[in-house]
Amino acid sequence: MKVYSKNVQLVEDTLHKIEFIILENENVFIIDLNLVNIEKPLNIGQYQTVDQVLLKKEMIDYNILVYTKFGDILVTRVNHIPNVKFQKTETSYELNFENFSDLLSFKQTGETTFSVFNFKEQYLFSIHDSVSHDLLTDIYPVDLELTTIEYRYLTIGKIYYSTYNEFIIYDLFRKELFTKKVILINELPIIDLEFNLTSPSSLEISFEDERASINFKKISGKGTKIFNVAQLKKHREKHILGKFNINGSKYYLHNKQNGIFLTRSNPTKISGFYPNMKLRFFGKNLYIFGRNTHYAYKASGRYEYLYIGDSDKPISKFVRLFKLPLLRRYGFFKVPIASLYVNNRIHNNFYLGSKMNVLHNLKLKLRPRKAKTLDLTIYDDQVNIIRTNLRGRSHFHYYF
Repeated sequence: MKVYSKNVQLVEDTLHKIEFIILENENVFIIDLNLVNIEKPLNIGQYQTVDQVLLKKEMIDYNILVYTKFGDILVTRVNHIPNVKFQKTETSYELNFENFSDLLSFKQTGETTFSVFNFKEQYLFSIHDSVSHDLLTDIYPVDLELTTIEYRYLTIGKIYYSTYNEFIIYDLFRKELFTKKVILINELPIIDLEFNLTSPSSLEISFEDERASINFKKISGKGTKIFNVAQLKKHREKHILGKFNINGSKYYLHNKQNGIFLTRSNPTKISGFYPNMKLRFFGKNLYIFGRNTHYAYKASGRYEYLYIGDSDKPISKFVRLFKLPLLRRYGFFKVPIASLYVNNRIHNNFYLGSKMNVLHNLKLKLRPRKAKTLDLTIYDDQVNIIRTNLRGRSHFHYYF
C-alpha cells in the first residue's frame, strides 16, 4: 500500500478491507474491496481538498486507487492490462497529453491512469499517480534504439491535469525512461499571467503579448530580471504582480525600479522590510510598536496588516501617528488578546500582509541576535507568552 497524502493515515490494510483516517477532520473511511469494480468508481464520502490520488494498493492482477475529485472520495479498480477503449466520465480526471516526439504515445486508460506505448503501439507501462503530491522519480528500463551522442536526455512528452505536470524523459546512456513531476500552483493571481511548463526546469510566463522563458531552478533569492519596464508599463503602480508555487518553493513576480523581477522564497527582501519594534501586554490588549517600513519599489504602505497563525483575516492594522515622511515610519498595532486564540492552537506565528493576503513573518528586529521571551501576561486564566525564535520570527503561546 502506498499513501500519497500527508493528511491520510492508514489504519488497516487486508485483502478485503482498507481503513484510513483523514487527519484534518479525523473522519474514518472503511472500504469493502469486494464492492470495488472496474465499471464504476465507488463513492465512499466527502473530503474538501484539491483533486489528488490518496492511496494505491497493488494486487496480483490489478490496482486499487483511492482518489478525490471535486470533494468526493472515490475508489476504482484498474487492471494491469490497460483498457485502451476506456471512456472518461464525470468521475475521471481529464488527463491531457503533449507529445514532443513520435517515439511514444500516451492514452488515458483509467480514472486516474494513463498508459505508455512505443511507436509500434506496443504497451510499455502505466502510471496511476500523476495526480498526486508524490514527487519521486519512477524509472522504466526501455530501449528506444536511439544512438545519438549529441545529448543524453530527451523529453518525450508531458501529461498534465490541473496543477500537476508529469514529464516522460528518456536517458540515452542508461536506456531507460523516467518521470519528473512538477506541481505548479498560481497562489496569487494579481494580474492575468499565463504559465506553461516546457520541461521539468523551464517555465514560460506570458502576459498579453509579452513572454519570458526562464529556468526556474536557477532563480535565487537575489532575483532575476525577466521583463523590462516598458513591457508591463500599465502595472508599474503595483508592487507584487503574482506569486506561484513550484514543488513547494514560492516565487514572487514583482516590480523594481529598473524592471520586473522574479525572486524565489524571500518576501522580506523583495518588500524591503526594515523593522525596529517592541511589544508589551497592557490590559486586554497586546501592543506592538516602533518602526515598521517596507522600502522596496511601490511597497511602502501596502503591508500594514497583522495576521496570526493560519487565519485568513487580519487581526489589526498598523496605526501611523504622524504625516511627516520620516516620522511616518513609526506607529503601533493594537491587538485584543482574545483575537490571538486561533483554532485552539497553543502556538501561532505572526505575519504581515495586505488587507487581503499574507506576505511574510513578523520580525521585530532586522537582525535579531537570539531567541528570547519578550513578554507574558495572564488573561482569562491562561498564561500568554510572546517569544522569538532563532530567526527572529515572533510567536504567540498560551497555556492553561
